[in-house]
Amino acid sequence: MLQTKQILTLLSNEQNQLRIKVSNNNLIIIRNKEKIDQIPINKISLIQIIGGISMTSCLLESLAKENVCLFICSYNFLPVANFLGCQNDLNFDLTRRQFLIHSKHNLRMNVAKDIVHGKIIAQLSLLTSQNLIKIDNLSDRLSQLIVSINRAQNITQLFGIEGSVASFYYQNLFYKHDWTSRKPRAKHDIANFLLDIGYNYLYNQIQTLLIEAGFELRCGFLHVPMYQRKSLACDLMESFRPLIDHCLYKAFNLNQIKTEDFVLYQGKIKIVEYPKLAQYINLFVVQIVANTSEMKKHIDNFKFKILDYDLN
Repeated sequence: MLQTKQILTLLSNEQNQLRIKVSNNNLIIIRNKEKIDQIPINKISLIQIIGGISMTSCLLESLAKENVCLFICSYNFLPVANFLGCQNDLNFDLTRRQFLIHSKHNLRMNVAKDIVHGKIIAQLSLLTSQNLIKIDNLSDRLSQLIVSINRAQNITQLFGIEGSVASFYYQNLFYKHDWTSRKPRAKHDIANFLLDIGYNYLYNQIQTLLIEAGFELRCGFLHVPMYQRKSLACDLMESFRPLIDHCLYKAFNLNQIKTEDFVLYQGKIKIVEYPKLAQYINLFVVQIVANTSEMKKHIDNFKFKILDYDLN
């Protein structure tokens, strides 16, 4: 039985300064000059460093020998640098297949349909788990949606289906909180303001995992290429958006969202002070880190699917 390797996320800041080194092929984690953990390097698949951490070239050499990927990320989880090692397989065949599928309309549509289907399943599953819609009504509605998705002839039609479900989904999820509509980056209410933050952190985390898997981030299937947009990250984050939605839903229900922490300025919601913003960000960070292994599993399954895809 194969042993599952772990993803290690290390957060370092002024109050929690970390250093990592290697000893006898073990990763040693030191906080403020005190050893706090020791992990065999061969049990790690990926190291994600948030903030500044000092390390040695000997550590990088040990990581390379075990094919452990290391990513340096900003505090919003955006990958800014990575170390894959010279012997790391960048998987030329994966990239080649990714572009070939994208270039053929019928193949690209099949992948895009799977992405939309996965997102809708995740959304409806969240609604039913919170008793926001009746399970009795779910089967018929899902069957109708699957038929509509399968009949879609282009990406525009797929987005139309996805948009209609999203409208129904958000309205049922946040109906107690004066929800009007989902407007990305408009920041016209507290829920949209916080969803933008959560989705941005999720998008950045998905980027890291896609790079580690060997994908070309700009070549998406549902989302078209656009300047500075990592379209494949937009695609693969879709099934995990409900993770952020659920986090916000729970925060509202637990009265963790305080209206006095926000102010409407020139038509947009802003936070009154940074420490308050950090508290809300942490709600999403905890959930993203806790579910990173599940995200990696999803992306690895997607990778195997692309590698096995019938290109005829």
